[in-house]
Amino acid sequence: IIKGSVGQGNWATVPWIAVMNGEITTTTQHGVYVVYLFSSDGKTLYLTLNQGCTDLIAQHGSKQALIQLAETANYLKTPLGVTPQYFPSASGIKTGNAYYDAGCIAFAEYNKGSIPNDDVLLADLKAICGFYDKYVDLGKTQTAITNNSSKQPRWNKYEAALLLSAYLESKKGFYPESYYIQ
Repeated sequence: IIKGSVGQGNWATVPWIAVMNGEITTTTQHGVYVVYLFSSDGKTLYLTLNQGCTDLIAQHGSKQALIQLAETANYLKTPLGVTPQYFPSASGIKTGNAYYDAGCIAFAEYNKGSIPNDDVLLADLKAICGFYDKYVDLGKTQTAITNNSSKQPRWNKYEAALLLSAYLESKKGFYPESYYIQ
């Protein structure tokens, strides 16, 4: 599914063109998808693997949505095999929209006046779509495990460490237990 927006009623601060796998999402309001984002100053175009934020904001509020977007993005980089080439800056992207920036899992950056040739653009699109395919496959694998077993799926070492860390943080009162459960 391919959708784009320059705004609804008003011009968008960050126009976008998204490519979504209909098996996991049909809207940019939630889920993970590939999206071209134009920075608010018009000087940079980003090709990203990103997350929808609208539903998160409605459910948890702005501050908590930003935290969850960033945590999910950081977590997904490892299982998807995101290389430094596709997350070249520790500070990530700077579109002018904090939610797009926080939710970015992988990206390629193109600056006005120095857009690379079509071969590079296509290679970047294939790489970002490759991360997306891995994400979709991970979701299918997790669903198959859950559907084929009445037992709790086995956690990998990273997931177990993340769960233990969340448990300990909840006991220290950083956030309510319900936050970690969600």
